[in-house]
Amino acid sequence: MKRLLSALVLGTAVASVAPSAFADQVSYVGSDTFYNTGTITFGSGMEFGTASGIFSTFASTPATFTSFDFASYGTGSAETILSDTSGSNVLTFVLSTSDYSYSLTPDTAAGASPGEETLTILGDGTFYINDVAVAAGNFNLSTQGVPGGPDSVTFSETSYTTAALTPEPSSLMLLGTGLAGAAGMLLRRRRAIKA
Repeated sequence: MKRLLSALVLGTAVASVAPSAFADQVSYVGSDTFYNTGTITFGSGMEFGTASGIFSTFASTPATFTSFDFASYGTGSAETILSDTSGSNVLTFVLSTSDYSYSLTPDTAAGASPGEETLTILGDGTFYINDVAVAAGNFNLSTQGVPGGPDSVTFSETSYTTAALTPEPSSLMLLGTGLAGAAGMLLRRRRAIKA
């Protein structure tokens, strides 16, 4: 019984202050040109798609994307691939190589032109606002078209951060009830020992 009570109290305490993951997202659409040799070049002024959380203030401005060689992107590389400005704030995303992959496959969708391919690039990186790291995140770049384009591209990024939540009242009540029950059992045991 004592172990069960201890486990209940500890579980309640942990549940009431457990960190929770949240994700802020931002996406852009625009034009690009990619080649089977491994390079991708973006059109000027990638248009904003959607945003949430910390990225919401950048909703109204086109972004600048930096061209890079997706096929030879390797260990130790760190490249700023996005820059978006809103007023005096600058959002950047620096691509790392901790989790990076790409695939270039023939486009088999109905209505696809002969020679069309789909390029998908996935990876991790860090979001910066005014050169201060604000969140780790990952991105998904997807573009379709004939290599040597122009083609259309979609770029979406998601931050993944954990933050401690303020316990909700019901969790605090459950914790308090557990602690009161434990104190009552301890008091009853002490009285039984004295008697």
